[in-house]
Amino acid sequence: MPFTYSRDKVEVKSLLDIVDVIGRDIDLHHIGGDGYAGTVGEAGSSGESLKVNQKQQTWYDFKNKQGGDVYDWIGNINGLDVRGADFPKVLKIAADLAGVELEEMTEQERDAAKEKADIHNIYTETAEIYHKNITPVLYDYIFQKWGITRETVDKLKIGYATAGGDLTDLDKTTLKKSGLVYVNNGIIGGEVFKGRIIFPYWKNGKVVYLIGRKTGETPEAECEKRMKYKKLLVHKKEHEYVSPVVQNSYFYGEDSLRGAEYCIITEGVADCIAMLQAGLPCISPVTVQFREKDHLKLISLTKGLKRVYICNDNETNKAGLKGALNTAEALESTEIEVRLIELPKPEGVDKIDIADYMKDHSPEDFKGLMDSSVSLWPYKLNQQVIPANATSLERLRALKTFISNELKGMEQAEWELFVNNEVMEKFRLKQKDIKTTVAEVRESRLRDKEVMNEGLSKKRKVQQQILRENVETDGKVSSQDRLSRYPAEVIANANDILDSGDPFDFILRTWNKLHAGDTNIGENLLCSATCTQILNAKLGMHQKPSGATGSGKSDVFIQMKELLPSWKLITGAFSSKALFYDDDIKEGTIIYTDDVNLTNEIIPLLRSATSSFQEETVYITLTANLEKKPLKIRKRVTFWFSSVGSMQDEQLETRFFFGDTDESGEQDNRVHENQKKRVRLPDTAIDDDILICRAIFEMIFEKEYYVLVPFVDAITWNDKEHRRNWDKFLDLLLSVVVFKHRQRKIINGYLIADIEDFERAKKIYKGTAVSNATNLNGKEIEIMKAIQAASGCKISYRDLQEKTGIKATSLRYTIEGRDRYSEGLLGKVKGLSSYVETDTETGNGGNRAKSCRNKFCEYKGDLFTITSKLYQPVCTIDKEKAVRLTSEFMANTTENTLMTHNDSQLNVSHLNDSGIRENTDNTNKITYSTERGTDDAIDNLYISQESTEQNFIFNPSLSNPVVCESLAKNEVNDNDSHHFLECEPCESLSQNSSLDSEKVYEPFVSYSEDQNIYEVVGLVKIALINYAKSKYKSTVNDINKFVESFNKEIPEYGQRLGYQRVLYEAERLKERGWK
Repeated sequence: MPFTYSRDKVEVKSLLDIVDVIGRDIDLHHIGGDGYAGTVGEAGSSGESLKVNQKQQTWYDFKNKQGGDVYDWIGNINGLDVRGADFPKVLKIAADLAGVELEEMTEQERDAAKEKADIHNIYTETAEIYHKNITPVLYDYIFQKWGITRETVDKLKIGYATAGGDLTDLDKTTLKKSGLVYVNNGIIGGEVFKGRIIFPYWKNGKVVYLIGRKTGETPEAECEKRMKYKKLLVHKKEHEYVSPVVQNSYFYGEDSLRGAEYCIITEGVADCIAMLQAGLPCISPVTVQFREKDHLKLISLTKGLKRVYICNDNETNKAGLKGALNTAEALESTEIEVRLIELPKPEGVDKIDIADYMKDHSPEDFKGLMDSSVSLWPYKLNQQVIPANATSLERLRALKTFISNELKGMEQAEWELFVNNEVMEKFRLKQKDIKTTVAEVRESRLRDKEVMNEGLSKKRKVQQQILRENVETDGKVSSQDRLSRYPAEVIANANDILDSGDPFDFILRTWNKLHAGDTNIGENLLCSATCTQILNAKLGMHQKPSGATGSGKSDVFIQMKELLPSWKLITGAFSSKALFYDDDIKEGTIIYTDDVNLTNEIIPLLRSATSSFQEETVYITLTANLEKKPLKIRKRVTFWFSSVGSMQDEQLETRFFFGDTDESGEQDNRVHENQKKRVRLPDTAIDDDILICRAIFEMIFEKEYYVLVPFVDAITWNDKEHRRNWDKFLDLLLSVVVFKHRQRKIINGYLIADIEDFERAKKIYKGTAVSNATNLNGKEIEIMKAIQAASGCKISYRDLQEKTGIKATSLRYTIEGRDRYSEGLLGKVKGLSSYVETDTETGNGGNRAKSCRNKFCEYKGDLFTITSKLYQPVCTIDKEKAVRLTSEFMANTTENTLMTHNDSQLNVSHLNDSGIRENTDNTNKITYSTERGTDDAIDNLYISQESTEQNFIFNPSLSNPVVCESLAKNEVNDNDSHHFLECEPCESLSQNSSLDSEKVYEPFVSYSEDQNIYEVVGLVKIALINYAKSKYKSTVNDINKFVESFNKEIPEYGQRLGYQRVLYEAERLKERGWK
């Protein structure tokens, strides 16, 4: 699906790394930390006039006095006006680099985009102007007042607005709209900021807002109005000349949350900067509390974080406490964990803020405060002061006030637990004392909720209409039409979660509100749904959880169905004919059947349908006229089955994921509490979440995906005996990636998995690993463990019942099968047998008194095999190797195109000992396609960098690309040190031969200067490796002298790439040990 313009500027930028983009045009080298350097044009004395900051995603050219973000670079290098009418062209170039498709903009969108870009650019220029006004005295003042160092002031471009006239040289048209000046009758009057220290708000390399703090030079009129901080003018009735894009909607420090696991929220801009200076992620509303309308954005920014800390000023009048608690409640209501930090206030001091605290403390000291922080509700309880001499009646009244007012936002179940334990203890009361009061407050809470629900009745009717709606999808209803039926706030929330949150976690938590427990089954069902959209999944993720009757196995599917768009899933029993004739079964449809009992007719058909996930299942029948008619089951149809027993077909079972419902006592309690919800007032928040989940899935299902795993060779798989399980795990891993498809790197249209995805996939698979390896359900596994642990692997049924807790009838059915159609454990496990032994007791005189029949199980199979299946971890990962492989893959793909998506066939040429030669036959012709529905889809794209197969490196603009097996695999033959030094292409570096489609392509001959720079970079790497090994035995002490010697002996590379690029590649290769 094409991007929509309202989001694509931010999303495209998020997919690009400024170092990679600039590195395409300029030789950059790492100068430490987040810094990179190079030069534009002819190099000066240092060769480092261009500075690039990878963390801030900004650049500045000191030689040419230019700078900005990645868009500024693209505009600058292509001669385009990024601030004006050329911005759409800049965005198009950026989108091409990011591998995404843009939708055509309307004229209105184009004008709005230009205006917003112009205003942010003028803010950035303004910040530079104000920053130049900072004097040594001001540097010292800022440090003394807030502890902000000179380095931080320069980095954040903190500045100073003089008494006026700072902005006279800026573009007047944009300046009028910016909120930086007053305008009277179309004429610019005074500047908004005078005599103030200016703090710019940075976001993605641009200044998006500014705020000024008063000083001794601030005009008296503003001081009299107690305007400590002054913000920009915004568009409203009295300032209609200000552009509507100027809004006070940014938080200070938003960029610091990128990649963070937690964040700190504080009230002051200087406090926020103190945290950022200490290396701690922090945001601030630059006021004592967030406005209520900012809560949605705050929730969106923090949704994916593990924890949020709120640390406002500690002051005697408690001015900031109310705001902190309101913010905490807003976050807690969406299940974001919040903890409150109280700064230690020195004796005799009325107020202390973070900036004050950090003057005398280290980041480690503040982390100590984080460790001792308190969650919201206990914090509120701790604030209650109960006089020692308070009577029981006074304490009861205080308790009633507290649980009525202070705990309003608390979930009812947690409220009951908290009130009857910690609160009761704090107020020094007993259960019998508070019983009546708690009941009154409980009833009041329920009434309040009912009133609130009545107020939301109109909204709820709309929600319920959408929840009940069954959208028919015969190809006539587009995804955009379906999404248009959702409320705007639902779409906004879904987009926020997909853009910066954790969609998988959000959907799973919503599902667990509907179905208590069984989390692992829920995780598998979620991944199964997204797997239907993956074009390089091999088996798909067919699901068959098991469990005893009444254990909730059907409910896991019923509640997951609530979260899926109704067109995606078909429920009910089916026949073999229905699979071919039902027009509702389309590509990627999920079919759910409850308590399935597979017939001999359906099993062979399911085998066929599940064996080739990416291909249709074709059945040839005859019409009444005896004409052949092909019938088809669509690609990527996925099956969800629930049943008590097995599937009666071992081959089919190996293609399904198995799970077991939780039958523990704890689960019984969870289910019991969940069942009560049916007779309580409905929770509209859950309805909201259901709609958001559906909208998220709608957006995920809009398109199909290829996913690459660059670190697959770092994974050690321990179940090689069952080959399909490795494919099942990989399909699970790919499915996990898709949930964060908007947040993952995209290369040539392929999503790139990261180690976070692996860890989640491993955790999910661990829940079903033993079942997948043994084809046994949870109950069967427990029985086998007990048998294996018994002496001689022999145990009676009675002892088995005692050790497993399984009832006698259920145990017998599990081992022997329920009837003649089910095999039980005896039919599944080789070497397992069951038999009866009779013990006879002899009475006095040798007479038989009585006999006793005992039933036993005995296992005589391979003990090692069964043990490894039951206990061995399914897989491990070498994280160091995974990081290295991923880094190498990402580095190589910035220099080489590893795969093409062209539909045309490519003649594949090999680089051998004699250089590059043409492939004269069709044995190596390959066809790649990413188009939906083609028959040429790549079977598997789990990228293996240690595979014996070839990787293809080429420039997609050429008709006859180069294939370099050794280069792609980074393999070098030590005995052939001049393999690439003396090959034909290197000898022809200086030739100007023309490109002939009938001849082999020579990588240093091209239509233009930069057309095949990536092939040259690839070859110089190999040449450098061979040169280091042959001349230096892989020990290079002085890298500069090494490169000088290399360029002298093989000058063509330096002539083509430049000295700095050759040096850059040599430094990288040296760090990798010339590999």
